[in-house]
Amino acid sequence: MDRSEYNFQRCKLCGEIAAKPAYDLGNSIIYVCQNCDFHFLNQLDCTTESFEASKPLTDESRKYIETRIHEGAHLHPTRMNLVQKNIDLNNCKALDIGAGLGQFQQLLSNQGAEAQGIEPSRIRREYARE
Repeated sequence: MDRSEYNFQRCKLCGEIAAKPAYDLGNSIIYVCQNCDFHFLNQLDCTTESFEASKPLTDESRKYIETRIHEGAHLHPTRMNLVQKNIDLNNCKALDIGAGLGQFQQLLSNQGAEAQGIEPSRIRREYARE
């Protein structure tokens, strides 16, 4: 499937057919979903052949994640202060891109935000789901 065959009106985040072209960048277009306000390019993401499908974590993967679970946690207070300085988190929607294990997403939720996360690493995604 190439770009001309794909319906970019379908939001890449929420899946609703509610996206509209907003910005023409010349060689691509930024679409904005009217349902969830997600902004995305009219570029194709991974195909089903290259997509890392969900599958249970192995004991080895789980041990690897558990040895790194606190990595970067020292940055959470600084990030939270920056966010709270600029945005009232009560009832806001937040998207954590590169969410890792979902720890910062959880902190945002604890402060009243409706937080979602996107994580490209399959083992981190699966660990966060668990």
